[in-house]
Amino acid sequence: MAHGFLALALCASQAMADDLVKFQEDSQKVVKEMVSQRGSALQKEMAANGPVAAIKACKDLAPAITFDLSRKTGQRVTRVSLKTRNPLLGSPDAWEQKVLADFAVRLEKENPANREFAEIVVEPLCAP
Repeated sequence: MAHGFLALALCASQAMADDLVKFQEDSQKVVKEMVSQRGSALQKEMAANGPVAAIKACKDLAPAITFDLSRKTGQRVTRVSLKTRNPLLGSPDAWEQKVLADFAVRLEKENPANREFAEIVVEPLCAP
């Protein structure tokens, strides 16, 4: 299964370029951890109860895994797709939609394992 990651950050300058590299590295670690945890749970359920149970377990466990990783890392960890299955668990925002659409185009040209994108985005402050 292919996995990509998206990274968000804060301000502008040379520090941003350094921050981007650090954010990419941190995000890659979190993605690996998420994939590892989900894969382990899936394999365990598959061995115990078969493929149908494994699919259900993946559906139920993935949100818990992403929530736990978000809490542990301080990063916003979520799974989003252009084909949203459950909008309550996450729908891509406009930036994510753009990146995911680009991923779909790149899928035909490159190995999905190498597909990643990181960008520092300055967002307006929320009104009180």
